[in-house]
Amino acid sequence: MDWFKTEDICCGCSACEKVCPKQAIAMKRNEKGFELPVIDSGKCIRCGLCEKVCAFSKRLEEPVAPNTVKVYGLKKKKGREKSQSGGAFAAFAEFILSRNGVVYGVACNGKRVFYKRIDKIRHLDGLKGSKYVQAKAGNVFEETEKDLLEDKWVLFSGTACHLDGLKSYLKKRRINAQKLFLCDLVCHGVPSPLVYEDYYEYLENKFGGIRNFDFRKKLKGGWHGHIESFVDKKKHLWITDNYTKIFYSHLELRESCYQCPYASMNRISDITIGDFWGIEKVDAVFHSSDGVSLVIVNSEKGQRLFESIESGVVWKEFSPEQCKQPNLYAPTNRPEAYDEFWKNYMQHGFKDTVVKYCDYNEKADTHWTIRKRMRRWIAFYMKSFLHRCFRGQ
Repeated sequence: MDWFKTEDICCGCSACEKVCPKQAIAMKRNEKGFELPVIDSGKCIRCGLCEKVCAFSKRLEEPVAPNTVKVYGLKKKKGREKSQSGGAFAAFAEFILSRNGVVYGVACNGKRVFYKRIDKIRHLDGLKGSKYVQAKAGNVFEETEKDLLEDKWVLFSGTACHLDGLKSYLKKRRINAQKLFLCDLVCHGVPSPLVYEDYYEYLENKFGGIRNFDFRKKLKGGWHGHIESFVDKKKHLWITDNYTKIFYSHLELRESCYQCPYASMNRISDITIGDFWGIEKVDAVFHSSDGVSLVIVNSEKGQRLFESIESGVVWKEFSPEQCKQPNLYAPTNRPEAYDEFWKNYMQHGFKDTVVKYCDYNEKADTHWTIRKRMRRWIAFYMKSFLHRCFRGQ
């Protein structure tokens, strides 16, 4: 068996594996933990479907054509607590599920991060919140195909590269996708599953086991802070920013992310969602400490879906210039130390590498006691009070 694609020209969507009529392709992890297609030349019949279905390689040559978009700030009226910002994904998902549809999104179970299908609102919490690691696609392409053949409404949320792979797969399979809504994310780049798994394992060894890991905890006092949390075996809540430091080092991203053809305002989805960073500067009145979602509507189908949820959300339209975020205009830059980081990782492992390259600090793991919570809440509300006072002058 031979590697079929290299990491710089493959996003790991698995469309080639799913479309192969002879099951000659399998997704295998490379040394960095990213999945790549491996081809069994003994089974291959040289039909070329794997090349034809590869949306990512085509986008590298032919970027997405410009389209007209509408930009909104959105806040769900109820139940924003478990969402990372304003609850846009939950609002769209609840509408689809209320119509006996199905929703696909990313779930996390300990060290496993994967795409998951749900058909009940009570299962939605598991798909809420950001997961800063590349998710395993599994069999969701085939499951989506089956749902569409059964004439179900489907919302599929994920990275633009995986959604484009799904679109291409369904087209090759000649599936009617009129009832499929694609919702992509403002993506910073996908971190290595290997690095996340090693980090999780490190915490397990340090604390004798952990659970309820949250990639970005929305603590009382706002949504702007980027802090992870987890619970140890004694049921103590801990917070830290060590994985955040690894993520924002940009050293652990997939090689293809540094030339991402989807990092622009020309989207391939019906709706793009993200955190509305900078909303407090654009519109201080609409800003909320509980979070505001950025929603970019890219198609007529997306606009119809947006209008269908209006009764459950508070929204306001903005111009594209008011939501300028780096990854809506260009991919994340490839750090100069990228190759050095991975060489060190292979030779010396997780702890040595992240301490050396990502400012990892064990002292950042903080036991989140009631006293510390009260201290942070008081500081936050004092700051908010002073801000309102000065703004009113």
